[in-house]
Amino acid sequence: MLGAGLGLSGSHNAGQSDAAATLIPIGALGYVLVPVAIHAFHNGPTTALTSLSVRVLGPGLGALIGAQFECPRSPDGSATKCESGVELGRVIGLLSGMALASLLDAGVFAYDPPRAERSQSAQFGLAPFLSADGTRGELRAYGTF
Repeated sequence: MLGAGLGLSGSHNAGQSDAAATLIPIGALGYVLVPVAIHAFHNGPTTALTSLSVRVLGPGLGALIGAQFECPRSPDGSATKCESGVELGRVIGLLSGMALASLLDAGVFAYDPPRAERSQSAQFGLAPFLSADGTRGELRAYGTF
């Protein structure tokens, strides 16, 4: 949803701009809140808070770094705006921050260490057994060592 909203945001059509204004916030909330909720229920609140921080700060820092790159200058040396009106460096920084945050979240925070196996202790039991025709009955003993 976020990608569709960003794609529609550059449109000059009023209907598509309205759709972009709806899709971008919904997609951004999904990008931030869904993994945080999964971490909160699965790994605990500390991992959820860390995931939230990375998912908010990563794209923000990427956009700030990308904003430092200007559009190409005109031959006379004066700064010019990009033809589309969008600062391309900021968008690339934002998307790079989102990708890096998602990879970090999935690769590091979603890791579950292997659980140690329970030590097996000897177990014993008895089980009654009745034949299908009902004429014989047994008491079987079993054990795990």
